[in-house]
Amino acid sequence: MLDDLCAYRGARLIAGTVDGECLRCPYHSCAYADDGRCTHIPQLAADRVIPRDARVESFRTSEHGGLIWTCLVDEASELRPRPTWPVAEAGTHWLHVVGTRFEYRLELPFTVALGGASGPGTVMCVGASPMSVQTMKLFWLCAFPLGVEVDAGAYEALESRIWLPDRAAVEGQRPERLPLDLLEEVHLPFDRLAIAYRRRLREIGFALPGGAVMSDAATG
Repeated sequence: MLDDLCAYRGARLIAGTVDGECLRCPYHSCAYADDGRCTHIPQLAADRVIPRDARVESFRTSEHGGLIWTCLVDEASELRPRPTWPVAEAGTHWLHVVGTRFEYRLELPFTVALGGASGPGTVMCVGASPMSVQTMKLFWLCAFPLGVEVDAGAYEALESRIWLPDRAAVEGQRPERLPLDLLEEVHLPFDRLAIAYRRRLREIGFALPGGAVMSDAATG
């Protein structure tokens, strides 16, 4: 597997095409071998040498259980082999592999809609009703397409098993109040949604000027 960005102008290689044993960039048609080396740049004269840094990072992959597994470090740095499920290759079971993708829509300040989270065509809505600065009631509903039969009790039990560990983790977090000053916590690239949410909460009045947090009296 190769890194997704072309070394020449940063186009996404996932949109490229396979040309023999090479992958061609969709932008300038640079070709890459499976080890990440650029083997052909159409715009470069035939007598010119391809620069050594014209390459992308490559990663080891393997197939198991209907999935493609990727290791992001070299073999010497690998702490453990990839997970192995013997049942996937035993010939004693049929195997169903599925990837989950759903839409996430946040309605400020405390409601979220999840499309497809419980299956195709489903919509789950989760609403938090603040009771005080530190407590709330959580309401959720899930809509299924007509014709889909659901055991409501079993479904609610399943959702409870998913939610309860998260509840325990959140209730044990410190500080108890969500820090709206972005300098109070470490943030990583995949926290963009959380950062945008905290900024919007500040903008609509959930933090006072100077970083102070509203009291119960201020919010009630």
